[in-house]
Amino acid sequence: MSQLQKLSQLGALDSCTFETFLPEGHGLSKPKQLNLKRAYDWSVDYAKEPKGWLIIKGGYGCGKTHLAAAIANYRLSMGHPVLFVSTPDLLDHLRAAYAPGATVSYDQRFDQVRNAPMLILDDLGTQSNSDWAVEKLYQIFNHRYNARLPTIVTTNQEIDSFESRIRSRLEDISMVQVIHILAPDFRRGGVDQEQSDLSSLGLHHDKTFESFHLREKELPRSQATNLRNAFETAREFAENPADWLVLNSIGYGNGKTHLAAAIANHITNQGESVLFIVVPDLLDHLRATFNPASGARLDKRFNEVKT
Repeated sequence: MSQLQKLSQLGALDSCTFETFLPEGHGLSKPKQLNLKRAYDWSVDYAKEPKGWLIIKGGYGCGKTHLAAAIANYRLSMGHPVLFVSTPDLLDHLRAAYAPGATVSYDQRFDQVRNAPMLILDDLGTQSNSDWAVEKLYQIFNHRYNARLPTIVTTNQEIDSFESRIRSRLEDISMVQVIHILAPDFRRGGVDQEQSDLSSLGLHHDKTFESFHLREKELPRSQATNLRNAFETAREFAENPADWLVLNSIGYGNGKTHLAAAIANHITNQGESVLFIVVPDLLDHLRATFNPASGARLDKRFNEVKT
């Protein structure tokens, strides 16, 4: 166990336990509270009886590393060895074993990793995907898959974005349980990370109902009344979003984008996810999926928008 502990990175995460995790989250909507509680419960169950593999996926700061570390700390408290390491650091450890002065040979280090009684790979997908790195990861996953060794993976990537051989191991529903945490970033006061690569809402964080200018003193009465009605309609929609809302006006600078962003920001602050995107940008994102080097498939992108 001492060799695994030296390789592990749990020292800075010793406070990440099930007792210090907040399964109710911070200001989450009821569906997201239930989702986070379910992720917590599944993690506790796995820690008590680790069978098969567990994938914990979600945006930055949603709690996936905390839950993975909580599983590791629980297993260690019960006297069971665990190897917890971030994926980039794991690959660095393997490369370092090639050095002439290395205290542990490459074969010894590689054997420690692939045969660890429990392996937790944090942040899969953040590593540099060289051919060597992909091959080493595949060898580790394939060995552990065949040996049915308990393995936990955390990632903010979609599983279908991984190399095909690795993906085939991670997608085996007979062995792999996937937890998708929908909660936003705890460390940023509930800023939602979902679909962040598509959404441009961050550029409009200052557009709220409170910052909207009704221009009552500068507009003719009829136009001022019309603008206030649009404002009230948008605010009511934000409180109870149902059906569709179309904001239409002739010309630019009339407040359409501000009201749309205010709706999105209000709903996001309630813990719900919103995709806010300019139509030309949306079409560019969809076109980009036809590029062979694209990391996103058209059907995945299209489904993000549809749902």
